[in-house]
Amino acid sequence: MTEEKKPEVTINLDGSIPEFVIPKVLIKEGEHKGQIESIELANTKKWKSEETEKKFIFNVKINDVEGTVPLFCSPIITKGSTSTTGKKYNDSKLFTILEDANLLDKVRERKEEISSLDGLQLFLSENLVGVAGRFGVETARKGQEGEYSVVKKVYEFVFDSVPVAAKEEK
Repeated sequence: MTEEKKPEVTINLDGSIPEFVIPKVLIKEGEHKGQIESIELANTKKWKSEETEKKFIFNVKINDVEGTVPLFCSPIITKGSTSTTGKKYNDSKLFTILEDANLLDKVRERKEEISSLDGLQLFLSENLVGVAGRFGVETARKGQEGEYSVVKKVYEFVFDSVPVAAKEEK
């Protein structure tokens, strides 16, 4: 049986992003150990809408589970703040992930090259693919047909694990 290989060069002349097909893995809710297997950019349906939006999908390989569990993340890196009226705004999910992985200084250093979605995806892949951690898993569409597991939170990254890009450099 021959393994199908992805092409070395991706050619996309119209600039479209393929719609993401959610892996339908269902596991017990709670905390799980795993590793980020890949990070892709895809069009996903907006919640309660037919419109689509671009999101990063972190495909997390949970230990002892066949398949991956997605973590959906908007391509927004913002620190929370408090408005002049006292309204509080939370950190974006991607900001929190980068902060937990000690990558905010690298983001500041490489701000120009990661200002595009492709650049940010490359940055995330270089620094987070292959990194292990503890992940909070919940069930999406709970109690409905087609329910599946999603990663809702990264509790911690295990820093003795090394991103795939760093392993390849050695």
